Amino acid sequence: MNNKLFKIIKDHESSVGDASSLGKIVGAFNKNTSKSAKLIPVQNGVPIDVVKDFKWTKTGRNSEGRKNTPAIELEEFEVVVPAFFSNLDVAIQVLRNTGEGASDALKAFTGPDGIGGSVTNLIGGAIKSVGKNMSKLSAAGRAAFAVDDPIGAMPKYLQAYENLYGVKRTKFKYSVPYLQDEYKSITNSWTGAGGSNLESLLGSTASSFITKDLFTKVGVGVGIDYSKSFSYDTTGPSHTVQFYLDNTKDESYGGYETNFRLIYLLLYQNLPNRINKITYVPPVIYRAKLPGVFSFRWSFLNNLSVEMMGVRRIKTINNFIGDQPTQVVIPEGYQVTLTIQSLVPETQNLYFDAFSNNVNVSVQT
Repeated sequence: MNNKLFKIIKDHESSVGDASSLGKIVGAFNKNTSKSAKLIPVQNGVPIDVVKDFKWTKTGRNSEGRKNTPAIELEEFEVVVPAFFSNLDVAIQVLRNTGEGASDALKAFTGPDGIGGSVTNLIGGAIKSVGKNMSKLSAAGRAAFAVDDPIGAMPKYLQAYENLYGVKRTKFKYSVPYLQDEYKSITNSWTGAGGSNLESLLGSTASSFITKDLFTKVGVGVGIDYSKSFSYDTTGPSHTVQFYLDNTKDESYGGYETNFRLIYLLLYQNLPNRINKITYVPPVIYRAKLPGVFSFRWSFLNNLSVEMMGVRRIKTINNFIGDQPTQVVIPEGYQVTLTIQSLVPETQNLYFDAFSNNVNVSVQT
């Protein structure tokens, strides 16, 4: 492990966008007038392995105890595409499914010939035309923001999550110890909303007559059970991770400077970076996985807190920003708390993926 972890460089990108017409519009709104410096890893794709390389426990560095510590694998991404362009992919899928469903329904109702066939062709043609233009706009948006392909060949059971976010790899990866008691908690709800009750089907006047004016005259009590629909909660699950970093002298771990650099990196990457008076780059998001427990295809740090433990001292770190020495406050130890929040609800697809080997913190060049 390189103890410096990252390099601080100037972001020389004058604007965001390519030479296309859409790229020029994008660039006009994203001119780089005040963007802060950028952090890049010293070793591209090599994970920052807290479990193995940092002093968070008294257990020996190469002991079996450390090797068998459960670890959350985090891969970091910068969101570069506005949600508008990413959501076009969702809208296109909705249009295609709706168009196919409407065409099939009309065919079944009127037959394939005559006016039924004409309407079917009209709907199918309109959906195809709109979908084609939306696809072009979506592709142009991803090209204008120079998105890379973070997923690669996704397994079929996860393809519904493809392109939900237009991102670039930052090439930072982490492996942090998971020492919490929580395994998994699932909360579900079913509701009668969405047209499944009598009032939705018959209207308020007819529903009131049947339930109040008719049945209440002949029944001691009136209660009707309607079929409910599953309520798809858009809030994703979360997991909280807490660990300690010991700053007391031990050169085999790189000392307090390495711990400070990790803290700085996590805090810096989880703050927005203002490009100009109008636009900014949001904090990073993560692909997170704890094998056998959860797999979050898209997630963010809902909470990141660092507490200083014990006595504090002013220390100097050389060549931190530029060639100038930097004075920082160094405690005896840090208590780090991360809450990883999924950006999508948990499904069988994602839980199944927690037991696969599709996501790992492997070395990339």
